[in-house]
Amino acid sequence: MHKLLTTATALALTALVGCGTSSMSRVDALGSDSQSRALSQNQLVVELASFDADSPSGIAVSTEGRVFVTFPWLDQQPSAAVAELTPQGDAVPYPNTAWNEWDAKPGPSALRAIVSAQALTITRETDGEFLWILDSGNPREHGVVVAGPKLFKIDLADDTVAQVFYFDHQRDFAADSVLSDVRVDPLRHTAYISDARRGGVYVVDLKQRETRAVLVAHESTRPDPGVSLPVTPTSADVGSPDTLRSGVAGRELSADGQHLYYHALAGRTLHRVPTAVLRDPQLGPQDLASRVENLGITGSAMDGLAFNHDEGDLFITALEHNAVFVRRTNGDIETLLADERLRWPDSLALAGDGYLYLTASARYLKQPIAQRSVAEAKGYVLKASLDYLACAAVAAKEAEEARAAAAESQQLAAEAAERVAVAQRLAEEEAKVAEAALQQVARAAQAVTVSQFELAAAEEHAADRFVAQKHAAAQAQADAQEAAWQADASVQAAAQAKEAARIAALRAAEAQEALALAEARTAVADQSEAQARLSALAHQQAVKAAADAWSDAQEAKQFASRMQDAAEAHQARAQVAADAWRAEAGYAQEFVAAAERAQRLAEIAERSYKDAQLAEVRNANPAGAETYELADVPTDGQ
Repeated sequence: MHKLLTTATALALTALVGCGTSSMSRVDALGSDSQSRALSQNQLVVELASFDADSPSGIAVSTEGRVFVTFPWLDQQPSAAVAELTPQGDAVPYPNTAWNEWDAKPGPSALRAIVSAQALTITRETDGEFLWILDSGNPREHGVVVAGPKLFKIDLADDTVAQVFYFDHQRDFAADSVLSDVRVDPLRHTAYISDARRGGVYVVDLKQRETRAVLVAHESTRPDPGVSLPVTPTSADVGSPDTLRSGVAGRELSADGQHLYYHALAGRTLHRVPTAVLRDPQLGPQDLASRVENLGITGSAMDGLAFNHDEGDLFITALEHNAVFVRRTNGDIETLLADERLRWPDSLALAGDGYLYLTASARYLKQPIAQRSVAEAKGYVLKASLDYLACAAVAAKEAEEARAAAAESQQLAAEAAERVAVAQRLAEEEAKVAEAALQQVARAAQAVTVSQFELAAAEEHAADRFVAQKHAAAQAQADAQEAAWQADASVQAAAQAKEAARIAALRAAEAQEALALAEARTAVADQSEAQARLSALAHQQAVKAAADAWSDAQEAKQFASRMQDAAEAHQARAQVAADAWRAEAGYAQEFVAAAERAQRLAEIAERSYKDAQLAEVRNANPAGAETYELADVPTDGQ
């Protein structure tokens, strides 16, 4: 994981985690300047000095907290090639003014002056602490001047030049060599110098004053394929953009001095090689190359390296990100800090006060790297508390975890919202279904109402028919009674009774059909009610949005139930009416039977009348009378 931590974010996070108290003892030991201490307590990155024209490059910090900076000759000669910074941020020429006054001429004057200081390093030896200054001897990077390249050893106890190691640039280096960095191993009396232009390592035997070039043009000391740095802005007033391809630049020794770590300027890969191999003059190029280790991708072009030997972390200036990376002991690369002032972070130095010191040279905005120097190309000397950075890193991790948790919460919220939307859609669908069920129940209720009206009409019609039939039966009975007195009237009454019985039978059939129709419509109403009940049961789990519709459906169902009860009541009354009609039909049949008996009685009466006449005739003329067989007279109930 590669974390990017800006200064503003880190400041806020440091305040949040509240882990600065453990760093106060180191902060208070930074120096006597109270303003500097106040700044270091309140800022993650402290600006020690800034320079409008000069470009600070190399940096070193002594045990006592003295800060030394180099200013290489880029587009113009700097005010001082090497300077010591005061607590107020002023650059005082070091070790003295004389060494910083070169007349820009090769030869004798270059022997007694610093031509173009590039890098610094400090060694702590048994006889004191020493500052080493690497002079590239190549001003403007136009070529190495005679007597220009050299290595100074200065005793910090009295600021005197203890030794000067001069190099023969025609023998030891190339005419265009750009000496970019140096590390010194005092135990083994060896210095390791990088050449960014040629791509190689120079091994200097400080006792014998001999220099050997190794790994020249090796893939580990050359630019990585496909990596090139933009070195000028693309704005029209600066000119066309150019690219810079440089080989090995930054280098650093392990705590025990047994490995040299290095990185190409235009590269993104870290390498290391055993220093014993570098010091062995008997090894050939192939044997030496086979001992080089590829430590993996760092993720940025770089210019400076610095070890935190207490923790084993390796700090790396990240040119492409305006940042400082840290490579942990497990090989992970993280962003230690990023700041808008870190335009071309150049060199690093870890001091005993717990601060990481660094320079930002902005050299890609100046000649000779740029085609034309930019006015706003300010350089900076900065420092950052490792304790604060660690706190900020922890806070950044926690913030990242919080952001991840927030993102997860947002995802869960989005999923919940989606589920709510789905539920809402389902609820709307259920509401539509419930509404359809309600409409169906309404239609069923309407059908029940129609059935009720039709049943009432049928009942009324049946009642009318019943009254009419009852009246007809009464009339038939009156006629039958009258037929008992008069035969002709009885026959007519019998005929009327037969017709009334036929009409009553037809009307009873009509009443039966009306009853059957009412029963069928009642069945339809029952089926509609059953469907409504099933629909209500199927959707009783609908969301609250369908609850009101379901309540209406329940009321409709109750109304349908009441309609059903009414229909059943009407059906019962129709059944009673039908039974009454059946009883009336029985009465009519009895009336018919009575009429038939009356007719037979009339016939008997007629025969009796004839017999009476015959008897009268016989009485008048017994000899002439005919025999007449009297029929049996029917009795009631036969």
